[in-house]
Amino acid sequence: MSSINGISFGGLASGLDTQSIISQLLAVERRPISLLEAKKKTFQAKKSLYGDLDGLLDKLHDATKDLRLTSTFLDFDAKTSDEDKHLTASASSTATAGKHEIVVGQLAQARTRTTLGSTDSDTTRHGAGLLRFDFNDARPSEFINIPDSQAEPSSLDNIASAINAKDIGIQASVVNTGIGNAPYKLVLTSTEPGTDNDFTVSTDAANNDLIALASELTNDNSIAAKQAQITFNGVPAERSTNSISDLIEGVTIDLAAVHATGEKTTITITPNAEETGKKVKAFVDAYNEVVDFISNQQKLISGGSSSSSSSKDEEVKSNPLFGESSIRTIRSTLRSLVGQSIGGNDAYSLFVQIGIESDRDGKLTLNQGKFEEAVIEDPNAVRNMFANEDAGIAVAIYDQIDAWTDSIDGLLAASTKGIDRNVSDINRQIDRAEEKLDAYEVALTQKYANLEITMGRLQAQLGSIANIGYRN
Repeated sequence: MSSINGISFGGLASGLDTQSIISQLLAVERRPISLLEAKKKTFQAKKSLYGDLDGLLDKLHDATKDLRLTSTFLDFDAKTSDEDKHLTASASSTATAGKHEIVVGQLAQARTRTTLGSTDSDTTRHGAGLLRFDFNDARPSEFINIPDSQAEPSSLDNIASAINAKDIGIQASVVNTGIGNAPYKLVLTSTEPGTDNDFTVSTDAANNDLIALASELTNDNSIAAKQAQITFNGVPAERSTNSISDLIEGVTIDLAAVHATGEKTTITITPNAEETGKKVKAFVDAYNEVVDFISNQQKLISGGSSSSSSSKDEEVKSNPLFGESSIRTIRSTLRSLVGQSIGGNDAYSLFVQIGIESDRDGKLTLNQGKFEEAVIEDPNAVRNMFANEDAGIAVAIYDQIDAWTDSIDGLLAASTKGIDRNVSDINRQIDRAEEKLDAYEVALTQKYANLEITMGRLQAQLGSIANIGYRN
């Protein structure tokens, strides 16, 4: 049904299905728009796939993060010769393989000072004033105010609470020894061991009870502060703690017991080839995901039967990124990087020598056993293949992905910006074509409306002539 100025015409005069005619004519004229819209969808699919590729490259980037640094490439194990009886040891990725002998002569010990005793912990008052704490190291003195009133007596409980509230490196508690008529003692202990953390207590208060309390604490030597004393590879050493992390690079030693005369413990540090292998396996898997993605985009696919006369013919289609220069660049660059020879590496120069092989499609496979053997045999050579700052494969891949995925100048950014420009251009073409189509529809509607009006007039005139002849 055609319409003009709000009046609809459905072929009343002409007998034509004008709406169908107009629709078919418009459908013919819409074909270029449909082609543009299909082209737009292809570009949008490309952009989405570039987003997927960016995500896969990020995953590979993360997988090379630890492999590219000499400080994080290798994992190490630290084992002791006496089943952790005298000490335990743990190694980080910054350790170096080797053996070390340690003799523990003395454990570090925290200072503990106590009062002589009190009949109770909550009512007996010990006087108001400032308690001063001085330490063996260079830290400034600490002052704790001890109030004393009927509402807040200077009891052992309240003194302990005041000290703990200041967090000065001393833990205060009140202990009921259960001995004698004055079983309650104020116990002060350094939160850290070693002689640097030793302390004394004094007061400038005039109250004799508080002076006596401070004097009792300072004069008590029940548990003295001590340094850890060890012999490391024949060299005497001291530390203020039993957890020592600055003796062997990348190794933490926790002392547990003193050696008897003639005893010693051997710490053996070896590469943890299995853990390092897990990181390399993650790299190989992430690398293969990128290769699979690019390979799939380079394949031609069957689209089913074509519209040709032969039913045997099949339409062959390509994936959206088929032939894209950017993904060809990424594939060829990655292949080149993993296949390069590392110079200056006497033991190993190629991936295949350490159990990483490439197949005809460019995918990598990891022979875990062969890789672990290589790590154990020459850990530095294996590490150099990945983490050499000048030619390491992981270094090169990490930096290359940085360049490809740069949001401003990267290869992927350039590709997606080009797609965005194409989509914008297509949208403008579609908008112009839609405007022309709208104008064409108006013109067709006007044309067929005029036809109906003309046909109606002619039919009316014919009717009038027929009536005149009938009267005559």
